[in-house]
Amino acid sequence: MAPTAAQDEEDDYMTMLIPDDAVPRNETSIQRRARKQREAEQRAHPKTKSELEREARETRDSALSSSILTSNPDNKGAKMMAKLGYKTGPLGAGGDPNARMEPISLAMKEDKSGIGHISEAKRKFREEAEALKIDMKKRKVNEEEFQERVRAEQQEKRMEGQLWAAMKIAEKLEGPEESVREEEKPGSDDESKLRPLTSIPVVWRELVRRGIEQDRQNHAQRMMRESLPQARLSVSNNLDEDEDEDDAQAFGTVEEEIEEEDPELDQFNALYVGDRLDKVIAYLREKNRYCFWCKYQYPNEEMEGCPGLTEDEHG
Repeated sequence: MAPTAAQDEEDDYMTMLIPDDAVPRNETSIQRRARKQREAEQRAHPKTKSELEREARETRDSALSSSILTSNPDNKGAKMMAKLGYKTGPLGAGGDPNARMEPISLAMKEDKSGIGHISEAKRKFREEAEALKIDMKKRKVNEEEFQERVRAEQQEKRMEGQLWAAMKIAEKLEGPEESVREEEKPGSDDESKLRPLTSIPVVWRELVRRGIEQDRQNHAQRMMRESLPQARLSVSNNLDEDEDEDDAQAFGTVEEEIEEEDPELDQFNALYVGDRLDKVIAYLREKNRYCFWCKYQYPNEEMEGCPGLTEDEHG
């Protein structure tokens, strides 16, 4: 039977001759000698195992990264798949925005660990890294909170010192007639002339109150030293832990508190130290024309030359 035209068009792979492009047909003697020399050098210096593995890896990666459907449209395999209905594009159901654009890539296994071991190790590593990241954030927050708390405590301690300094200035500027510290001592001969503690301005009344309590304690200790023998005094200076509060107060070793209640002073002391300082400074400016930040008492109420009310305004 004579062959048909369709059979003539098909390639006969069994009888097809593959031309040898490596050896040119018109090779001169010089070219042949150079080729043989190169081949001899290559045989004398074979590639190492690492070089062969690297070349194989590069060839494999290059082949895996390229698609035979797009790189060679004339590929017979691509044509056959197209006839079967395959079209390039997203995989899966049509219209899915999350559809894969290419098949799952091939991951070559080059170690001796079991299947799934690497994935489990990566999962544990990610969990440890995430836990470490969270711990570092917590440490940073705790460190910042600690530094902020230390700064606040230092600032509050500084304002506490400024408050007591301002109260002492107010007591000094008011004059002896406004103070009761030297009058309200226990054992005063004329207690009818004692001024009540509540008559002192509340902004510096706590200073006077502390002074009175200290004076009373000093007076009680002095009286005990004068009335008791030296041996009794030695015992009083080394009170046993079992002694009660009445014994300690009798020997003058504890501070006797003022029994008079002062709700106004208690309310003032309940304020934040910065607010109390502002009130004392305002009192000094209003009553005595004195600027706590300038450390100067002005001759008139205008207080010309004073930058302002706050410490920041004074530089």
